[in-house]
Amino acid sequence: MSKKINFVFLKISLILLIGIIPQLAFSQNTLNFKGKYLLNDTLEGMADFSFLIQNNDTIFHNQFFFSTFQRDSIHIKSILSKEFAGNFNRGQKVGNWQFSIKRISPTHEFYIKNYEIINTVNGISSSITGNFNKGKAQGNWNVLEITLNNSMAKDTLFYTKAFYENGKMTGILEGNSKLISLKGNINNYSLLDNQWLFIHQTNNKEIKEFRIYNQGVLTQHFFEIDNQKINVNHIGIDSIYTSDNDEIWEEINLNELYFSIISNSYIASFQKDKFNYISNDSIHYFIEKTNDILYKSLTSF
Repeated sequence: MSKKINFVFLKISLILLIGIIPQLAFSQNTLNFKGKYLLNDTLEGMADFSFLIQNNDTIFHNQFFFSTFQRDSIHIKSILSKEFAGNFNRGQKVGNWQFSIKRISPTHEFYIKNYEIINTVNGISSSITGNFNKGKAQGNWNVLEITLNNSMAKDTLFYTKAFYENGKMTGILEGNSKLISLKGNINNYSLLDNQWLFIHQTNNKEIKEFRIYNQGVLTQHFFEIDNQKINVNHIGIDSIYTSDNDEIWEEINLNELYFSIISNSYIASFQKDKFNYISNDSIHYFIEKTNDILYKSLTSF
């Protein structure tokens, strides 16, 4: 009886050790780095992270932080600051991540903190927050752009939120700036779909712009002002999508070409006596503003 018990105990012990040994080896190979670092062979800054060495390669693992400061190449009196913070699991981004970019200029205001003299700054701060699962974006993502005044948050310039599924943007996309807001749907193929609503704020009036999409194809475009409808047609753009093999469709990415086509192909039809404060120029202005926030909301992530 004792031999049988010893044999069982030995077998269980071996199983437990087999399960533990790889974890012990794994933890023993985890190293830490803190200091100057060249990220992706292009961006020089300060880093603080853990890593593994596998086949002479550095594999990020556990916490990761990187920051860099450099003179802004566009605004020479400003400083461009970038920070990335999150976690890796054997080289793949996991969990919550935050990416921030600040374009700042020092002021002549100072204050003392922890026996140090701190110089305040003015500028613009942009942050992107979201989650990763096995290296792919997953769940809710947010973008926030604010102004800084003496290092304090002042005004919100832009905000948008989106949902990602296995690395693809899908579901409801929302965004707003000071003069316009948007809300629309992105289907499972990451194509604009169904109704998109854009609300313009101008002269204490709310002007609604609707764009209706069918699998990425703009099928309807109109404005609603004082419960009156202004139809917008786009010359040379087919607005009826079918799966007919005889149709020839050209796919255009959401870039400058796409929005240039939308901006320059429209004809708005409305009775001027009903809209004495609306002109073709103002319709064009609204379309341009919608294109700007739509492009920024879709490409900020």
